[in-house]
Amino acid sequence: MGNATVGYGTDHHHEARMFAMRFTPNSHIAMVGNSNDVRGDSYYSSDGNWQEPYGNTAEVTTHEVKVDGMLRDEDKKWKLSDQLSLKAQKRDYLSKTSSTMFLGDDVYSRYLFNNTNKNIKLGFSGTNSYTPSKQFTLDFTPKVSYYHYDNNYTSTSADFNRQLTERYMGEALDSLFGGNLESEYRKILISSLKNQYYGKGNELTAEGKVSSSYRIRNDRLSWSLSGYYNNKKNRSLNNYERVESANDMARFSDMPQRNYRYEGNIGYDYSLDFPALILYISPQYGFKQSYASDSRWHHILDGTEASAWGLDQLYSNRDSISRYIDYSNSYRSQAWNKTNTMGLDFSFYFKREDYKNITLDPSIQFRNVYDRISYTRAQTDTTIRRSRWLMEPSVALRIDANTGNDLEYHWRLNYKLQHQLPSLLYAVNYRDDATPLLVRESGYNLPNTHQHTASFSYERKMIKTQRFFNTSLTYRLWQNMLCQSMRYDMSTGVTTYRPDVIAGNWELSGQARYQMPLDKKRKAWKLTSQTNLNYRNFRDYLNSASATTSLVSSVRRFSASESLQVGYYRNYYSLTVSANVFYNHSESDRFATLNAFDFNYGVNYGMPLVWGIDFYTTLKMYSRRGYSDDKYNTDQFIVNFNLGKDIFKGKARLKFEVFDLLNKMSNYSYNINAQMQQETYTNLLRRYAMVSLTYRFSQKKKHTK
Repeated sequence: MGNATVGYGTDHHHEARMFAMRFTPNSHIAMVGNSNDVRGDSYYSSDGNWQEPYGNTAEVTTHEVKVDGMLRDEDKKWKLSDQLSLKAQKRDYLSKTSSTMFLGDDVYSRYLFNNTNKNIKLGFSGTNSYTPSKQFTLDFTPKVSYYHYDNNYTSTSADFNRQLTERYMGEALDSLFGGNLESEYRKILISSLKNQYYGKGNELTAEGKVSSSYRIRNDRLSWSLSGYYNNKKNRSLNNYERVESANDMARFSDMPQRNYRYEGNIGYDYSLDFPALILYISPQYGFKQSYASDSRWHHILDGTEASAWGLDQLYSNRDSISRYIDYSNSYRSQAWNKTNTMGLDFSFYFKREDYKNITLDPSIQFRNVYDRISYTRAQTDTTIRRSRWLMEPSVALRIDANTGNDLEYHWRLNYKLQHQLPSLLYAVNYRDDATPLLVRESGYNLPNTHQHTASFSYERKMIKTQRFFNTSLTYRLWQNMLCQSMRYDMSTGVTTYRPDVIAGNWELSGQARYQMPLDKKRKAWKLTSQTNLNYRNFRDYLNSASATTSLVSSVRRFSASESLQVGYYRNYYSLTVSANVFYNHSESDRFATLNAFDFNYGVNYGMPLVWGIDFYTTLKMYSRRGYSDDKYNTDQFIVNFNLGKDIFKGKARLKFEVFDLLNKMSNYSYNINAQMQQETYTNLLRRYAMVSLTYRFSQKKKHTK
């Protein structure tokens, strides 16, 4: 069985994909092929269905082939399931960003990023099991991959001391770097930077896990062993230029990395049956050890013969250019970690005579973490050690009710405490200014970050009438939240980051979803409503170079979204009317209050036409209002449609589709934190038309007497 599709469209867009499988009750072998430049990160799932995930960005060309096989014995005691894949991809990505830094005197930035990334990945993965009896299982899951990338991009950026009024998006950067010496933007310019980046590298990864369980009466013993190995070889060439300086800069870096990890876990599940409850006790122990080495050899090639070389030539002649190494920005780091984890889980199942099931699951986990880092950079040659004990409790209450009258209730109440140790690298005293206009400092002993999470959820189901409702509320509090304190020099445009921790970050979010049929008999009409609410209090450090003390920047953001959808599905007819709105309210003492709306509304409609042709269309209006940069306040009316017809007695399907008929597709996003707000445009696949043919084939095994 299988299917194959070929298509060709305007602007030389294409797609070709194939799925073929031969199977028996105890085996199968499948082959998948895919080549296209219109489907983004779409893929074939293991069952042969074509999946198109929402949110594809950039312009993506993909070539992929996979072979999947499964074999098991007739008694189903052992099973081998493995996959081999080869995937090559090219991604063209363009983004334009307007941002405002929340300093005492606001800094207004423009940033353009144009990237082409080519990569190829060869992978093998498997899921193999052996189950000789109901008491014993053994699983082995290996995975090996090789990844190679060739990444080039051009980025331009500039900071200004006054708000900009551009006639089109990107005008300021075009004017500055286009050689216009009389540009009005030069008068308000703080700093600028253009970077032509070339990067190449490869990565080898191997990992595997062996796990097993053995049942002893009503108890179970389980264990697992796993390992991970990764080896990266990365190199990059950066050619910098600035409007304020006539001296160009060339920087070459060789960055090898290697790390491994192995760990083992063992657990025992023990049950006790009492008259009023069943108690499950699960002690566990885990051990993990890891090693990571990271190096960077940074070369300054300004004014040398090597400044004209390409990336491959520089990498091949590393020895001859070693005299250009900048040791103040070159380093070698080796880090070791040992973690012992001891946990104890309880589960109380309360026996009741009514229709309710109540389960209480408290647990506690103790972690002993030992870290060591050896770090060398210029005059710094140090070794730092750290040992910590961490306790992480959690509790969950679950109530399930089934009245037997087509009505179900489910309640969940959870709490969890988690700890995060800051990287030991933050304790190393160094200063890194390898990137122009950017400085990173370290050398701080930071406390642990603690995250408290509490949540409540409720679900109600009426199966026969197809009415479903669920809602949830989640609260998160971060103590000593890790942040990157930022200091900006208004005279030079240099930004300095250093690690720090800050209190006062918390978040409260909730959601509710309701689904019901609008007609009682046929249930062809369906209403769906989804509501999301979120309040987030951001706190971070943001200072100007003249500030004598660290200043806290606080931003409060409330967002709300509502999605309504009415759908009709009957025979070959379908109609969906939808409306979505997203509201973003942000306020702070450092900027004017923002009230931004993203909303869209439209119709999806499908119906049969004459001569066996079916028709499907999407008509949708996307609108944005309230953004500080007016170029982001847009309206886009998107029209897609396709016509399809089954031919050759249903063995093939001919389809004609038009995507973004009016050529209005675009993607805008808004982001805010305690240091800045950003409004970003990114490119998407634009208008095209395509004709495709899909052929379905199947062959049944012939039986003979």
